[in-house]
Amino acid sequence: MKRTTKYIEKFNGENIPFYKDMNGRIYSLSNWARALNKANGGCDTSPIIHWGFTHDDIVELTNLHKAGKYQNKIEDLLEDCNFHYEMECLYKHDYNHVMDKLVQD
Repeated sequence: MKRTTKYIEKFNGENIPFYKDMNGRIYSLSNWARALNKANGGCDTSPIIHWGFTHDDIVELTNLHKAGKYQNKIEDLLEDCNFHYEMECLYKHDYNHVMDKLVQD
């Protein structure tokens, strides 16, 4: 099991918690709603997470999108990180396919 450390970093003027793995790589924002609220666009957060997501990230982003929150930013973020399948499913409001893919992975 990877040991993780929680950090706080300024992002567009607000403290945003995130986690780093043992190698110091940021792998997950702990509050996507706060990060997306502060982001000018979805692509703003891509470099912070090194263009990758955990399963939990995808679930949280899918739930936010389904609730009608930050939909354009989430779609831009997924596209920028080359998660084209997930972005297309969310764009089409096909949330079950995103969740099904997570179970398969």
